[in-house]
Amino acid sequence: MNFDDLKVIWDSQNVEPHYAVNKEGLHSVLRTKSEKLRKLIWWQEIQTYGSSTFMVGIISALLIVHWAGLISETSTKWGGLAQWDVLALVIAAAGWLYFGGSIYLKRKNQKRRAAEYTSSLRDELERDIEQVDYEINSRKHLVRGFIPPYTGGILFIWVVFRAAGIPDWRIIPFILFMIGALIFESRSQQSLVDRELVPRKQDLESLREKLNKAEA
Repeated sequence: MNFDDLKVIWDSQNVEPHYAVNKEGLHSVLRTKSEKLRKLIWWQEIQTYGSSTFMVGIISALLIVHWAGLISETSTKWGGLAQWDVLALVIAAAGWLYFGGSIYLKRKNQKRRAAEYTSSLRDELERDIEQVDYEINSRKHLVRGFIPPYTGGILFIWVVFRAAGIPDWRIIPFILFMIGALIFESRSQQSLVDRELVPRKQDLESLREKLNKAEA
């Protein structure tokens, strides 16, 4: 059975009488659509963990170089790292660690709950509805969630500029760029909710209602 056949079965459930539910076909298309959503979420997780690992790694490398004495106050290329610079870098790394770690723990908890469901059609429906609910709710306070990593990014750039002897005012374009990137990311995620997640939740709830009628 190809995807087009499965789509016909999926779409037909909203127009056929309740006694005509094709459970076998519906089970197949449900898994196909679930896999598509999982791939999308997996890709976003990779981006989150990848960016967090990269930033924590580069900040840690800069701190190690500083503590090893390779960046000194008398260096001709670097202005050196002051105590406040080191503190700013630690805060920046903490912001990125919090960002990646909090998402990891939330995802892990969600996957643990999903594993409690069986492979039956009803359980898979309930599991997918819970998953979509989680994805929608996790994006309600997206801007607040991005504050730690974006603050960490700004602090990192500020320290690098200071260490390299670049005037502080030149960081302003980078700050504006990051604010713009935050706005863009927020709108992109909201578009994902409106375009993909909300319609999928509506489909799943409609199918659950139809299944309830068929089993009544």
